[in-house]
Amino acid sequence: CNCELEPHQIRTAYEDTYCEDCFSENYNYCQRCDEVISRDQTLWDHEGNPYCSECFRDDYDEECPDNPDVH
Repeated sequence: CNCELEPHQIRTAYEDTYCEDCFSENYNYCQRCDEVISRDQTLWDHEGNPYCSECFRDDYDEECPDNPDVH
């Protein structure tokens, strides 16, 4: 958006710099691991909290057991 930012206002994601508004339009922080995730890759819990796919699978996906039986 080409706005001028103070150092404390800068947000980064994947080596790109954003203002708070542009960052929020494109990215989230995972509720569990605090990883930056793009909005189109974000998974949401029933309370509306954002998760990366790994944390969501670990916390919420009952179809994905931690130690599946292997035959």
